[in-house]
Amino acid sequence: GQLTLSLHEVLVDAGISKDHASRFSFELLPAAPTQPAGSVQLLAGQDVPLDSANVRAFNSLKLTYSPPWPLQLIFSATALAKQQQIFALLLRLRRAKWCLESLHLGRIGSGNGS
Repeated sequence: GQLTLSLHEVLVDAGISKDHASRFSFELLPAAPTQPAGSVQLLAGQDVPLDSANVRAFNSLKLTYSPPWPLQLIFSATALAKQQQIFALLLRLRRAKWCLESLHLGRIGSGNGS
């Protein structure tokens, strides 16, 4: 989809070869059938609207990597699942950093920065 195309473009712009970039893909995980459209279930009984302003909405993004042969013999499904968890953590940390920087710049702009 569009997320994967954007990801490939960013990776190629960062110097990754097109062949290697094509091994990555993004998915937007669908809401469970019992959930309202446009929401993501995080924990049992908690529905979170799929909103880019909500940090928990990022949990619905899944980055997939398909390693080439013979690397696919080394990277097990468990290792690739761990990679997905690390990606999700890094994405949340990146967003937290952005939020903190925005708050800091807001304080400086209002004359209260120290």
